[in-house]
Amino acid sequence: MTGLIAHRTMAREALHVGDAVTAVVDTERRDAIRRNHTGTHLLHAALHEVVGTHAKQAGSLVAPDRLRFDFTHYAALSEQDLLDIEDLVNQHVLGNEEVHTEVTELEKAIESGAMALFGEKYGDKVRVVSIADGGFSKELCGGTHVRRTGDIGLFKIVSESSVSAGTRRIEALTGTGVLEHLRKASETLALLSDKLRAKPDELVEAAEKLEETEKKLRKQLEAQQSKRAVAEAGDAPDCGQPQTAPRERRDRARQCG
Repeated sequence: MTGLIAHRTMAREALHVGDAVTAVVDTERRDAIRRNHTGTHLLHAALHEVVGTHAKQAGSLVAPDRLRFDFTHYAALSEQDLLDIEDLVNQHVLGNEEVHTEVTELEKAIESGAMALFGEKYGDKVRVVSIADGGFSKELCGGTHVRRTGDIGLFKIVSESSVSAGTRRIEALTGTGVLEHLRKASETLALLSDKLRAKPDELVEAAEKLEETEKKLRKQLEAQQSKRAVAEAGDAPDCGQPQTAPRERRDRARQCG
């Protein structure tokens, strides 16, 4: 039914018809979803700036712990593209810009430049979410968002991959998700530093030296195996040549079985 809003709740005890209840929102979970949802809008706008306006939304997931965004594009994004997108999003996050929402007529919203998703069904009245006065991002959206972009904290892309021909996927983190990601990366660096006995900023050099040592050892092993094969071939009796002398025939028979 158009306009119907449904809520899924978890009751602390059995409910009966006529009971008076108080609904309480999980604030921590809701705030995490808000950060990732507004981050998704910023990501969409940044893709248009860096990749092109053809990079349109082809699916998304907004969860408390992450966001996932599918978009139309013909090739994998370069490392520099991903850095540029990440930097542009964080520029608006650090700008602490207001996230403004308003309800207006669909036709008026489209005329104002609000982005509508292909295949989405809209009513006569729509909700418009604008970031930076709509100059950077302006979309039709009924979801929950932060009040200002600074509430996102930080935005971090963790992967970019292919979904299907002509469709790419970006997965990213915001807020505390970025903090947890950085902590895990820091722990990994500490473990590698301990294993390779090198400082974090020397790990690449240490790995390259280890790789070079492995290549040398592999070549030495191959050389030894070749020498052993040649030596074994030289020690083998020649059983294919005819022997004329009786004694030579007896010796040949003993060697060749």
